Amino acid sequence: MASQFGRGLTIGRKQPHHGARRGSNVSHPSTMRQSDIENIAIEQPENDVEEFVEVRRSIASRRSSRSSFALSQRYGSSVHRRAPSTNSQPHRRHGHETFGDLMLHPIKEYELHRQRLNEYQEEKKNWAKEHLGDPEKAGDTPVVPEPSIEALKPLVRTMIHLRHLMGGDQQIRITKAMINHLKEPLELTDEEVLRLYQVHDTDDLIEFFHKSEREYSLKIHKTVNLKKNSSSENSNNTSSSSSSEDEQEEKKKKKKPSTPENEKQQQIPSDQQDEDDIQPTSKPVATMNGDDIIIELNDNVFIEVKRYWPEEHEEAGSTRRPLFVLPDPDLSDEIGEETSATWLELFGDVFYVGFLATFTHEHHISDSTNLGIYASWFVVVWWSWCAGALYTSRYETGDVMHHIYKIIELCGLVGMAGASAKFWDNPYGFIIGYMVMKAVLLIQYCVVCWAAFMSGSFAKRPLLGYSVVHAIALLLWGVSLLYTESRGPRFALWYISIFLEVMVHIYLKSHKQVSLAASHLGERFALFTLIVLGENCMGFIRAVMESGTEVRVVVANMFGIVIIFLFFFMYFDDFSKEVLSGQVKLSQLWMYLHFPLHLCQVAFGIALSDTISIYAESQAGTVKDTAAHLISSWARMAAAAVEEGGEHSAASEEESSTHIDPTYVFKSFWISGGLILIINALIKIINTPVSTAKWSAIVCTARVLNAVIFFALASTSFDSLDGLATMGIMVSCLLIQGAIDLLD
Repeated sequence: MASQFGRGLTIGRKQPHHGARRGSNVSHPSTMRQSDIENIAIEQPENDVEEFVEVRRSIASRRSSRSSFALSQRYGSSVHRRAPSTNSQPHRRHGHETFGDLMLHPIKEYELHRQRLNEYQEEKKNWAKEHLGDPEKAGDTPVVPEPSIEALKPLVRTMIHLRHLMGGDQQIRITKAMINHLKEPLELTDEEVLRLYQVHDTDDLIEFFHKSEREYSLKIHKTVNLKKNSSSENSNNTSSSSSSEDEQEEKKKKKKPSTPENEKQQQIPSDQQDEDDIQPTSKPVATMNGDDIIIELNDNVFIEVKRYWPEEHEEAGSTRRPLFVLPDPDLSDEIGEETSATWLELFGDVFYVGFLATFTHEHHISDSTNLGIYASWFVVVWWSWCAGALYTSRYETGDVMHHIYKIIELCGLVGMAGASAKFWDNPYGFIIGYMVMKAVLLIQYCVVCWAAFMSGSFAKRPLLGYSVVHAIALLLWGVSLLYTESRGPRFALWYISIFLEVMVHIYLKSHKQVSLAASHLGERFALFTLIVLGENCMGFIRAVMESGTEVRVVVANMFGIVIIFLFFFMYFDDFSKEVLSGQVKLSQLWMYLHFPLHLCQVAFGIALSDTISIYAESQAGTVKDTAAHLISSWARMAAAAVEEGGEHSAASEEESSTHIDPTYVFKSFWISGGLILIINALIKIINTPVSTAKWSAIVCTARVLNAVIFFALASTSFDSLDGLATMGIMVSCLLIQGAIDLLD
């Protein structure tokens, strides 16, 4: 499996993380001429000339011996030589090639296979001759994967840092001291050392690393003041060695013999000395930062050589997904660790996309009554998603059991979706589907709670609270089956169960053993916000397809795109994963503010699509002034459909698309848009530290003022302000708001 399993206790087998690893560096022989080497030697200091002589002699002495390694130099590190063993019998071994390598380079891989086979036959004969006395008695042994000796060495990544891209010094000179620091970690060959001496600027340096096929990256540091001394940027890298440098300089001054010239120079006041004669304090060529090496090439460019160890591969067969991994009940030691949503979580969200889109299309919000029905449904669906996300973002381990849990949970969700069309009058299937999802969550929390009791963790109390409240919720939903004909008691039982769960989660937020700071719940809410915006886009595109190609209608469509994008920008420009890190005291409020935000986004998306449809119909001449004409038009179309034998579903769909009250649509458009602004302002205030609240306060105040303008415009009608003007005003306000948002 390619995914890495989540955290868990020692029960089960966890899949290791297979880090990507490049092959060994391939040396490219240098093609420098004698004149090139002499020119380099002239430019280098005298103490570097000796290095050139030694390198040239070394190259001349090694050229004859390199022909034996032509195959390995040509094909990289595919051939790994085993260390000879005098006791164990040789084994046939495979390389590290994949089936993709076999398909791309069949001849090369066949040659490597033949070479490994010949080495094995030779080792087998030598072992039989040494231990059995007869090379012919050596038998075949099982094939085993060949161990890589290179895995014992740390991997190296080189980073070329440019403090200033524009205006900085790009000219560099490679010295012998720099070569000495780079030669061992980069495993430089003699040809590469000569090529490094030819490097005169950053372009040559980047070209050298690119041609040598080493792993490297280029990092440009953005600075405001280019004339500012770069010593402040080096403080983090050289702070540990600064004091020792000063002591060494003082010792050199003390050890320096006294001469008449020195005494004469010491008598000269500092203000009379020429600034050009003052030599800057020498900086060390290289500094150590743990296992990393930082080599200063000049005041603008430095190289950072980072060493890291690849994660060890477990024995063959350990990559299988474990059947069961017991979740870790105590998350206190994982607070602050960055995690991300798993593929299983994203796959589950796809079903919510279809559920939301289908119900929104079938239950079009055309008046306040339909809005109430939609909101009562949305509360249950939104909380079913949120309750599942609260568990999976903290305790999912990626084992087979959690996949089985997800399958059962999605079956319940699909059952809810199939019964949602009649959930208002006949909610039996809707209740059963929700109970299935709640039962899965109850089992999952009980498993984690059992692990807490077995390990003696302090997380057992909050986990027991989660288990109990889910059991109560499951019981209340079961009781609601007795009131399928009575909406009042039924909805009361539903919302009481949801309220109890919310209160328990708010009360237990102070327990660090179950802290949300050890989860990626913030990312899950951002993804669900994208799902809701995606529903807006689907409804908007459907309206655009039916609106025609008249110029004004096309302009209105473009306004709709800008509005959706600006609402997207407003939310994600303020988004921060650290909102649930524990530093924000009202992180739970941030989480639950997403419910009204998502509901208002759905209502606004529907109102935006209806606004475009009404404006397009008015431009086409099919709708004149009032909703009565829309109703009569629907009646005529429905009668024609009956006479032609049309299906009832088509008539009902036509009803939902044409029975629109323009007054309600425009009020919903402005009110829902204003509420989105206010909720986004609250979300931003919760994320903002008080110490840096100056610009955030201006941004939030502007959002509230724009919301007040939207509420005031809700009193307009289609007669006084048509769809194009309506969307034009909103685009203008949101563009101004977007410019203000950029100030923070």
